[in-house]
Amino acid sequence: MNLQSTREGVQIAIDALRSDKVRAFLTVLGIGIGVATVTGMGAVMTGVENGIAEDLEAIGPENFVVSRFDQTEIRVSDRPPWEGKPKITLAEARALGDLPSVGSVTPAVGGSMDIKVRGRDLSGVSVAGLGADWTSYSLGDFLEGRNFLPDDVARSGTVTVLSEELAKRAFEGAPAVGKQIRIAGTAFEVVGVYRPKPNLFEGGKPVWAYVPATTGFKHLPLDDDWVDLWVVPAPGYTQDQSMDEVTVAMRTLRRLKPAEENNFALIRQEAFADLIGRVTLAVRLVMTVLSGVGLMVGGVGVV
Repeated sequence: MNLQSTREGVQIAIDALRSDKVRAFLTVLGIGIGVATVTGMGAVMTGVENGIAEDLEAIGPENFVVSRFDQTEIRVSDRPPWEGKPKITLAEARALGDLPSVGSVTPAVGGSMDIKVRGRDLSGVSVAGLGADWTSYSLGDFLEGRNFLPDDVARSGTVTVLSEELAKRAFEGAPAVGKQIRIAGTAFEVVGVYRPKPNLFEGGKPVWAYVPATTGFKHLPLDDDWVDLWVVPAPGYTQDQSMDEVTVAMRTLRRLKPAEENNFALIRQEAFADLIGRVTLAVRLVMTVLSGVGLMVGGVGVV
């Protein structure tokens, strides 16, 4: 009796599906989209979160940035976040570099520029002016040549280090060291080719050219209003100890009174990861809503 009832039920269901193929297809499609979205979303978000943890380890989790303002805060005010806050200077970078808890300080300022190589134009290349210690902050390996030296920074030498990907695009696999490129119209000698450790903040195949910061200010349209300082704590000091000493030094250099707030920001590496985490959370919520809509559509079809 039960077997007969089951057969009849299955036959009725099959007849119903055959009688309205469009509704049946949309029902299955809605449920399929909902389930696939939920599954895919979970896999992607888990991968991103694991990748962030690995990338922080690759670029040095103890490192931090001294900036004109906190770039990781999400604001809704009409006022620019840097209003009333003086720019970071190279003199401050030199002073912080002398602190016992600081291993290295790298001034960093960047922009997007056009590069000309052997008559070919490469537009929109990321160009950064840095101090000579940038390799202690941005980990990786030199594939060719060397880094620019403190002497190159002191004399504003027109030398540059290219990322591996830019060197490939510019010289099509030929050796790059010793060759010349033009950045924003100024001739630079390539002294090194660098492969950074893969990380989320650099992107898959970063395309950039690094020059001494002093050279960038002298020969390129880099704006010193937006200088950041990349700080690596000295061996034997924790990130908190280094940040505390840097904070005291910056307040002293800027002659801030005890009651006055900091007119600069110290940003941990984790803060950039937290910002990405907030973005992925928003994506997760949107994807959840979309998958819910798909499941609801399928449910309505079933009803």
